[in-house]
Amino acid sequence: MIIFDAGAIINDPLFSFSKEFDYILPSSVFSELKDLISRLMADNALKNKILSIKNPSQESVEKAKQCAKKLNTELSGQDMDVLALAIETNAKVITDDYSLQNVLSSLKIPFKGIMHKEIKKHFVLKKKCPDCGAYLKNGNCRNC
Repeated sequence: MIIFDAGAIINDPLFSFSKEFDYILPSSVFSELKDLISRLMADNALKNKILSIKNPSQESVEKAKQCAKKLNTELSGQDMDVLALAIETNAKVITDDYSLQNVLSSLKIPFKGIMHKEIKKHFVLKKKCPDCGAYLKNGNCRNC
């Protein structure tokens, strides 16, 4: 089973759906496929039952939000849906989004890049105070 973000179809001119795999996609990502070629490919895969549209449960979305927050990683709504579906299904994710790869890596969910190399290990991002530039601890500045 494979989950992908919109970039898998939009950015990779060689992408094609393979009958060897089952593909799932959140509806929020499906709605991002607006160019003619990617939309036709996705519609054809739906018609041939290679692709299915599935939205993650609220429980999985909450878990995805907690995991991203723990790493100080901000994800778009679509990437959050991809992450939540990956948590539910433990399916491989195809994405070039390094923030999404970072959270997937921390959860040991398999992923593959499209046009760029994958990240090698996950990391926790540090946030800086917008006023003095000090690193924030628990969202609070020690200096200000």
